[in-house]
Amino acid sequence: MVLKRSRFPEIGELVVAQVENIEKMYIYVRLEDYVGNHEEKISEAEDIRARGMVHISELANRWIKNINNFARINQRLVLKVLRVDERKGHIDLSLRRVNKEQKTNKMNEWKYEVKAENLFRMFGKEHDLSLIDMYDLFGWPLIDAYGSIHEAFDAIKKQGKSVVDDIKIEEDYEDLKDEFFELIDSSVQLQQVDIEGQFEIVVYEGNGVDIVKDAFKSVKKIKKGKFTNFDFLYIGAPYYRVKITANDYPTAEKYLKKIRDEMTKKIESFNGTVAFERTD
Repeated sequence: MVLKRSRFPEIGELVVAQVENIEKMYIYVRLEDYVGNHEEKISEAEDIRARGMVHISELANRWIKNINNFARINQRLVLKVLRVDERKGHIDLSLRRVNKEQKTNKMNEWKYEVKAENLFRMFGKEHDLSLIDMYDLFGWPLIDAYGSIHEAFDAIKKQGKSVVDDIKIEEDYEDLKDEFFELIDSSVQLQQVDIEGQFEIVVYEGNGVDIVKDAFKSVKKIKKGKFTNFDFLYIGAPYYRVKITANDYPTAEKYLKKIRDEMTKKIESFNGTVAFERTD
């Protein structure tokens, strides 16, 4: 479970849920990070979770013969929130409206946050602080400042102790800042992800080899972030592979688009063609 301030997710949000029951027309799930209408505002108890359901029509974009082919008990799924009735505690969810990229990104982010929360628990236990205390002291201020624990921890790794020093906490706990920074700095690694694809580049001009080389030179001039890298591999004409390494999938996808756009612009200016296929 990753603690959230709110009881319910928002419509359109992607959530991680665990399958509890499968019936003929519905899959019933337990949301990992929300408590719903349980009296506890925030709880670490495993059985205190909001429940939701996925109708068979929201499992796939095709006719479904057997609902059991799409989920199994205790399986974790990434689902999209369609409707939320907070009064009744009902949450309608969809599997078919989540694409592969969204599923991968959300699950990776969620796993990272779970690991981060385990660090909170460990640090809190050493100082007689509950998980909720740790969120109040460090978690919520970091999330407010950086958007997520993932982004906050990456900022600590990149920018150093100033990130923690900028967080205002209760005076009685000021002396914990240095120790908390040491824990994150020593325990957390910058997350890196790779995405790959293959170009098929065809140039009909007589100097096609030079045109392709110039196109790659132009692509390599794209300004990269400090923790982003491009690798290109010649497979054999007309095929070329690209691998992008970045801190997260949205960043990697952003640079992939820049590379594709630049390559297409250069090659098509010489009446060539560019086709691209993802291989990751």
